Amino acid sequence: MHDLQLLAHAKINWSLDVLSRRPDGYHDIDTIMQSITLADKVSCELADGIHITVTGDDSIPETEENLACRAALALQTESGVQLGVNIALEKHIPSAAGLGGGSADAAAVLWACNDLWDLHWPMERLQEVGVRIGADVPFCLQGGLCRATGIGERLEAGTSPHHWLVLCKPNAAVSTAAIYNALEVATLCHPDIDAIWYGLHQPLGPDWTLLDNIMMPIVAAMVPEILALRAQLLALGAWAAMMSGSGPTMFGVFEGQREARQAALAIDGIVTETISMGVETGRDDGHEFGAI
Repeated sequence: MHDLQLLAHAKINWSLDVLSRRPDGYHDIDTIMQSITLADKVSCELADGIHITVTGDDSIPETEENLACRAALALQTESGVQLGVNIALEKHIPSAAGLGGGSADAAAVLWACNDLWDLHWPMERLQEVGVRIGADVPFCLQGGLCRATGIGERLEAGTSPHHWLVLCKPNAAVSTAAIYNALEVATLCHPDIDAIWYGLHQPLGPDWTLLDNIMMPIVAAMVPEILALRAQLLALGAWAAMMSGSGPTMFGVFEGQREARQAALAIDGIVTETISMGVETGRDDGHEFGAI
């Protein structure tokens, strides 16, 4: 096999809590992440060097700063192989949105290079490389529904009922580092992640009023539009509306596809669905990563 075409799925955070600042500058978190059908297309072809091209988003660099390129370089260094890869990204996940697009691309490249270079590494070993690229990369390699702790690398897998979502991203970017720096962890009112995690596994879902993101008040001060978007989603019939990750994307949870589509038309949003096993075709044995 000399080329692979993969789907790199975005994620949402059902809820996000920040517990403490670590000596290394990272933060310990407790969050529930969920793969969704919105995805970038990632094509990887065996090559002599490592090269990347991007279509669909002019803001994404075609250099070693790109997380997908960094993933290939990190795996090349870690494994000692002399092979390379040509990476072509077709972007559909908005950038700087709290949806994990860069991490998803990096995870897809790790998975592809593992195959193309005949490394045969287990997922756990790829995740060890991935966490050094970005804290969400281990989750993006695993996919589905997970509770993540540590800096996001310790994962507990779960399976929840299917949900329809509408995503709305303001035309604004926020700095994740600035948000973390503004957090005063000792004064935070922490969400009940245990109750949300338990509820997501129930047929009727959790108590939707419990969904929370500890970062949302800080982001709202920077991008007040997110509060208006949340109010609009709820007014359009969303069971719940919450910010994903470090934002500023808001997501609304709807009863069904028809309700989600109607809301998306009214609010200029993106209709997407949750994924139970990590990819649309299912990936419970670790042998497939959203292959097209």
